[in-house]
Amino acid sequence: MMDKDFKPVKISADSYQKQAWDTALYPNKGSNLYYPSLGLGESGEVQIYYLNNQKIDKNEVCKELGDILWYIAALHTEMGLKMSDTFGPCFEQYQINLWNTISYDKKGKNQLHCVLGLGRSGEIQNIVKKIMRDDSGVLRDDKKGKIVENLKELMKFVSLLCSELEVELIDVAQKNIDKLNSRKDRGVITGSGDNR
Repeated sequence: MMDKDFKPVKISADSYQKQAWDTALYPNKGSNLYYPSLGLGESGEVQIYYLNNQKIDKNEVCKELGDILWYIAALHTEMGLKMSDTFGPCFEQYQINLWNTISYDKKGKNQLHCVLGLGRSGEIQNIVKKIMRDDSGVLRDDKKGKIVENLKELMKFVSLLCSELEVELIDVAQKNIDKLNSRKDRGVITGSGDNR
């Protein structure tokens, strides 16, 4: 039995990034911007979920947000960047600071605003497409900067949606890593579907 005062250690942005990378199994890992940028399509799954459901199950939404966070981490690693340099070292502080400084209509009661903001993933995919088409797959500094700016915007809406749902971004990150490590340990990290 756990001590009632026990508090689990919460992971830092860079620790999350490393653990996410340790679960990454895709072709040309380490030189493949395609895979993680395509994976940001998880944003569309959140949008479709909101479109198709009158009653929102925040646990289901948070699973998808965790997947988006994983692809954000993978893109950082593919580009040789640290998440802490983009968002700060601490997810909790990032979420609190963002929530306290941002203003939009009906803040606290406007999940749809955040869900629509997840569409920034399409901007990232478009930049990666142009890198592959126009630059022979070579990531130039100007394109890297554009990806980072859009990752900041995407992460902003992931964090704000967590706040709207009254969940901590760090908990979404931790549950995502726990899920992936469990799948890895059981040898079912590849495949599809939540029930693996």
